[in-house]
Amino acid sequence: MKWALGFGDLPEGTSLSKEFTDNFWGEIIEDGADGSILLASPSDGGHTIDPGADLRIDIQVLYMDEDPSHLHLKGLNAQDLG
Repeated sequence: MKWALGFGDLPEGTSLSKEFTDNFWGEIIEDGADGSILLASPSDGGHTIDPGADLRIDIQVLYMDEDPSHLHLKGLNAQDLG
């Protein structure tokens, strides 16, 4: 019921697209400005992930300039928080 997922090592000035932030149904804990993106389940617990089920989230990350960071997500992690 409670989970978080994220990745890091992003270039300075990275951000999530406005379309994503306006429509994401969970919590955005880190938005990329500090080099990390961290997303979490809604604080009200309104979204569960069944065991073995896929969690599909389309994330658009915006970079200030051309950067090869988009080729690989570094530090990709997901956590079950209970």
